[in-house]
Amino acid sequence: MKNVIAMVNNKGGVGKTLLTINLASVFANDHKILIIDNDQQNNIATSLLDYKLEEVEAGKTIADAYAGQDVDIIKMYPDEHGMGVGKELYLLPSNREKMKQLDRVITNKKQYYTLLKNNAALQAHIKEFDLVIIDCPPSLNAFTMNALNIAGGVIIPVIPGKNELIGISNLFTAINDIAKENGHKVDILGAVINQFESNRSVPAEFVEEMEKIFSEEQIFQTVICRSSAYSKATWDGYPVDLQLRKEQKHVKDFYDLKDEVIKKLNKK
Repeated sequence: MKNVIAMVNNKGGVGKTLLTINLASVFANDHKILIIDNDQQNNIATSLLDYKLEEVEAGKTIADAYAGQDVDIIKMYPDEHGMGVGKELYLLPSNREKMKQLDRVITNKKQYYTLLKNNAALQAHIKEFDLVIIDCPPSLNAFTMNALNIAGGVIIPVIPGKNELIGISNLFTAINDIAKENGHKVDILGAVINQFESNRSVPAEFVEEMEKIFSEEQIFQTVICRSSAYSKATWDGYPVDLQLRKEQKHVKDFYDLKDEVIKKLNKK
């Protein structure tokens, strides 16, 4: 679906969850946004709803969607402290235990990679939102393949460094396979450099490697720098834009990224 973005990289530690939370949060100031936590770790609820995690996981989560059931969508804000008034940010959380169990058996199901696509209740929920961002696990497993089968586009977080782009070709192959097998086109919205040291320039060698893999328009100009502000915000249970002013760099970067995403979506 065109309003669905999958945050994907089959390499761990690239900051997919950080990007998902903070990009979704700035979008939610003027759009109705749903985050789907499609990772076994349930990191988004752990980060933002830790105080009621047991209650969250007791509801109908993305794990239940894989079983063909309806799900519970959680409205995130305003929260119990009155934070986030005006935000239209919602979450479909994961469930650690159920997802672990599913991970062992899901590939035995017929057409296991289309379970989310064929869940009518989930698809109806998705249509209620302006944009849906799916946080995916760090592998091309059954959960990621299901996300790709309902996504209209993908964002690929990368960290500058030697061997950091290894495996991207496998993601491209998976996207091409989905198009061949199901006729489902997934656009590569682009790669975004994440968790970069702000006092350095992006190494020219890394840029050259990116340009071998991605076209010019598939590389986001916005660079998300590493900052203690993100870890502090996560520790406090909030996206960074609820703790810092809009004009401060670590918030402004996500507004700039949001603008780039909108431009790319409008071209599709």
